[in-house]
Amino acid sequence: LDCILASEVIYLPECVPLLLSTLRDLSGPETIILMYISERHPQASADWWATMPTAFEYERLGPPLAVTSSADSLKAQQQGVFRLRKRES
Repeated sequence: LDCILASEVIYLPECVPLLLSTLRDLSGPETIILMYISERHPQASADWWATMPTAFEYERLGPPLAVTSSADSLKAQQQGVFRLRKRES
């Protein structure tokens, strides 16, 4: 596929491995994956961010960060629109 679009798909911890597997299977080295990610379930988000970077390179595209405290910084950086690309094996 050339492009995969997804939004609000990280909401159950048991689905994170299935989502990662599906994205790996559907994507090639040139596939662009655009995802909107927000924290709907703390454990699902933690599992996603612990495992996703091993399979995909990613870049946060926006929206601009408006963080009022350093405690909110990491959480804010892990929400928004992201571009993912499959890592080369």
